Amino acid sequence: MILQRAIQMSQIPTKDGSVMLRPSSIERIAQLLKNDDVDEAVWFMAVEENEARQREEQYAQQSMIQNAQLQQQSAMAAEQARRETIMMEAQMAINLEREKANVELMKQMQIQKMKNDGAYQIQLIKAKQELDAIELEAKLESELGNEITGRI
Repeated sequence: MILQRAIQMSQIPTKDGSVMLRPSSIERIAQLLKNDDVDEAVWFMAVEENEARQREEQYAQQSMIQNAQLQQQSAMAAEQARRETIMMEAQMAINLEREKANVELMKQMQIQKMKNDGAYQIQLIKAKQELDAIELEAKLESELGNEITGRI
């Protein structure tokens, strides 16, 4: 009866992946019973069962700790990802504002260049007109003499 119960216990899985009684424990119980040491066999079986239950409890506690650590790591990873996303969005916004500022600066530079080019063109036209006037005066003086221009 005791040996049958021990054999049954050797087939009961524990939460840590083991069994309530290992094959070596069954052999020891069988040896104790063979020697008519029933009390020792019952005591040994109880001790082995208690140790198996303690292993289960330790395994459960370790599993809870691991689960808590995994949840904490997961939360930390999610927070890190959230921060990185915020940083990326902020960097994208900064880059967009820089691009807008660069486009505006380019527009202002083009406008200023056009204004400068226009002023230069006006100066060229005035200089050309003055040169044409001087050439006309010189031509008239050479053809008609100093009477027209009033120079001596």
